[in-house]
Amino acid sequence: MNWFNILKNQIASTKGKQFQLDFNQPMVEDSDCRDEFTQLTKKASELYFGILENSGKSKDNVYYKVFNNGVKYENTKYIPIITEYAFPTEPVPEEVYCRALELYKERFHYHDEMFNGYYIRVGLAIKFESIKGKSFPRVIRKHCMIMKGRFDDANYSHGFVFDMDALANTPQEAIDEFLKKAGSI
Repeated sequence: MNWFNILKNQIASTKGKQFQLDFNQPMVEDSDCRDEFTQLTKKASELYFGILENSGKSKDNVYYKVFNNGVKYENTKYIPIITEYAFPTEPVPEEVYCRALELYKERFHYHDEMFNGYYIRVGLAIKFESIKGKSFPRVIRKHCMIMKGRFDDANYSHGFVFDMDALANTPQEAIDEFLKKAGSI
């Protein structure tokens, strides 16, 4: 093989990759944030929080699962844990995926922001209520969602939400188990 063919093969093998001058080092591929975000969402969609009671599709690209975690709040009713997850039906720009991943990895607590026309919501949100002076976590949510439009419209583009409604008598162990599983993603 002559030097021209060697150079031609090297150039052809670098398409879509960062070019490196040191040929002793392996080629460094550009990160693909969309693929990483999709894998994260897929992993979240496969997570179970107890006995699956119901599942379905609420919108074109939004799916849900309702779990019974075994904690009763009335004689026969259980506290539900709901997971929602969305896979894209329209393209989302790569830089939005990269920003969402960056925020998800660096922010534990709830955070949302507008980025390139998309809302990104990540982190853990806990809303507290009080009954007779005793405070307890009422709603516990973990977000990693990219949305088009306003948050309240719930126009999920891609990502997931874990949601646990707790009551004053919800055992701390049930909350801890939810947080542990939600934190595993």
